[in-house]
Parts: sequence; structure tokens; C-alpha cells
Amino acid sequence: MDLAQGGTLLLDEISEIPLNLQAKLLRVLEEKKYYRVGGLKELRFNARVICTSNVDLASRVAEGKFRRDLYFRLRVGEINIPPLRERQDAILPLSQMFLLELSRQKGKGFRHIAQAAGQVLRDYPWPGNIRELRNTIEWAVFRHNDTTLKVEHLQILPAAKTLTKPSTGPPPPLGEDKFTLPRGGLALGKLINNIVHRAYLLQRGNKSRTARYLGISRSSLYTHLRRLERAGYTLKID
Repeated sequence: MDLAQGGTLLLDEISEIPLNLQAKLLRVLEEKKYYRVGGLKELRFNARVICTSNVDLASRVAEGKFRRDLYFRLRVGEINIPPLRERQDAILPLSQMFLLELSRQKGKGFRHIAQAAGQVLRDYPWPGNIRELRNTIEWAVFRHNDTTLKVEHLQILPAAKTLTKPSTGPPPPLGEDKFTLPRGGLALGKLINNIVHRAYLLQRGNKSRTARYLGISRSSLYTHLRRLERAGYTLKID
């Protein structure tokens, strides 16, 4: 706390602080006073306090794992940053920034991101958020050296492995202008349901992106989704 005087004190992952330390922190915030460890002289505390958490503190309060009084004391101003999968427009700028930074650090030649590689990065759900994105770019820069980041450099991601895997079988069953039909007949309604359902899951439940992906209006998509619910399809996104 001495080092933060007159500045800012960042408490990362505040939800992980034990309850007994939460009480002490609340006392410091309320009284603006503290003692050094083993010290006898009372000191004034004068710093801005910023706390971060990757879990919902309100739920921790309900579980009895976070003090209610400290929760309301900290909740003076709150900024909610959505997960990276809900901020697709930020993925490529962040990737480009990490690519240039890490290439410079490691003496590599990467400067650009190929369109196909960018699509792989945008489509991945990033459960580890920005840390996972940076680690993925760092892995690619460490393993390869090029001027452009390509799909084959992103083998750590499942989608990249699929795209670069050589095809040894027949052509894909569905495409914009080339596909095969079964000889014994086709259940068109079920096929449409499966296509809409897979597109919805691919877009992580985002209805606007799903409609654009399928090339239909949002109202048409809602009609299809209601049909999926009646047919027993699961639309819940984890």
C-alpha cells in the first residue's frame, strides 16, 4: 500500500481474497488508515482502488464467499467487459497488435494476417479470452517465421487443423454450387433444420450473425428457430 500512495492500487481477482482479509480491506477503505505488517504507527491511505474479477461478485455474495458490505463499498463504479467471443470486431485488431509486438520481441518477420487465418481467429470462441488469444499468437510466432500469419501457422486451434488437413474422401456433401444427393430420397425439412441448427451453434447463438451467415432475414431465422424448438433441438449455448 505504501507504493500506491497518491496513485492507483489494482487488486486483481478480488473474488479470491479470503473472508478474513476482506474484512481488513473493508476497514482500510472505510477508515483510510492502515498499519504496516509488524508496525505500530498508524498510516494514512490515499490511493485510488481498482478491483478486477472474472466471476460475478453478486453470485459470490449470495454463496457467502464474499462480504456483502465490501461488495457494495467497491461497487462505486462498475465496468463490465464482455468475453472476447462477444466482441468479434476486437479479435483481429488485438491479433495484429500481438503479432507485431511478439514478432519484434522474437526477431521474426510477421507483419500481416492472411484473410483465411483472420477468419479462423474470428470464429474461435476464445474461452480463455485475451490471454488465450495472445498465447496463440505467441505460439505461432515462436514456431514459425514468415511475413504473413497463415492458417497453417495456427495449428493449435481446432478449426485450423481441419482447414489444413488434406482431403482424401469424396467432395463435401454441401456447398454453394457443388454437392451430392443421396439416391434413396431426401428429407428436406430435416436437412434445413440441421443446417440452421449448426449455423446457430457455429455463431454461438448470435441471431444477427446467424441470419447473415445463412443469407436470410432475422424474421425468417426466428421462424426456423421456433421450428427447431418444436422439433426438440437444443438451442442453449454454454
